[in-house]
Amino acid sequence: MIHHLEFCKNDICYIILIGHIKFILLMLENARKVKQKNYTSNQTVNLDDMDTIKSLWADPGMRKCYKECKECQLTDSQRYFIDHIDRITESNYIPNLYDILHCTINSCGITEHSYNIDGHLLRFIDIRGARTERRKWIHYFDNMSVLMFIVALSDYNKIESYSDGENRLDIAKSLFKAIIDYPWFQNCGIMLFMSKKDIIEEQIMHTNLVDYFPEFRGPKKNAHEATEFIIKMFVELNTDHDRIIYPYSVCLLDAENVRSVLASAIKDMVMNQNLMKNTISTCCCF
Repeated sequence: MIHHLEFCKNDICYIILIGHIKFILLMLENARKVKQKNYTSNQTVNLDDMDTIKSLWADPGMRKCYKECKECQLTDSQRYFIDHIDRITESNYIPNLYDILHCTINSCGITEHSYNIDGHLLRFIDIRGARTERRKWIHYFDNMSVLMFIVALSDYNKIESYSDGENRLDIAKSLFKAIIDYPWFQNCGIMLFMSKKDIIEEQIMHTNLVDYFPEFRGPKKNAHEATEFIIKMFVELNTDHDRIIYPYSVCLLDAENVRSVLASAIKDMVMNQNLMKNTISTCCCF
């Protein structure tokens, strides 16, 4: 949603890259110079710092440390910027569209955005910045039409550091179950958006889903079977047999794919949920 805002400077990409490298360098004592950098979004980045980062990342010892350290779990955004470090650290660097789409910022509180999709005004209320504080957002949903819950398919092999090493997909399942059981959402249509389908297609080739979810009985290195298994885990959490969960696999970096899936989802909702309103209020949970 942040990409709906004005994006003028390339500094945010530098800032994100510095933050990501610092994450890896927490394990290295000789990374003092980079670790001391604490840029904020309203600061101009010193390009000399980018040269330092580039040289550190080129060090074979650092790369081996990252490769062998199981605790170094980079996000897809972090991995993207590191993979493009040579281009991003050029003196004449200008962010392209994919750089901008990979710029992730932690949400604070509740944000609201509106978009027009095929004649329907979608009013998105994003609660991910306050999802654990129900009193702050529950009053938004008196007339909610649709609940959109977004799950990262690629989270099946990642753990959450603030949650005693719990699997991120298990955390998402618990949150999804809690939210769909709220009485405020009993009459809502439920869209289950399984994002990062492009990432799981690459990731499943060198990790085994069964290592994290032993109940998986599908073949190895099969993104389709892995995706169907993950979708089924979430859909089966719905105990209201009169309510339909609408699952969709999307690549959030592909604008046309997202628009197409949203249009299809709205059509399904209008036909099956009798949502005849021109404005559809949607709660987004990540």
